[in-house]
Amino acid sequence: MVPFDKVTRESIEPKKPFSGTFSLRLTPRMHRQLALEARRQGKSLNAYLVERLQPKTLRAV
Repeated sequence: MVPFDKVTRESIEPKKPFSGTFSLRLTPRMHRQLALEARRQGKSLNAYLVERLQPKTLRAV
């Protein structure tokens, strides 16, 4: 398997297409803080995290 950083750095196509989902392990405290901030903004935790993870250049589009 090709490491992800090499895939992005060298634009190598992975053998298996990306599904669009992945698991992320957080501390319970961080999970709570993120969930509360998402709620304050009226967003789902997923929508909030997707927005936060997008590069700034894509947010302006």
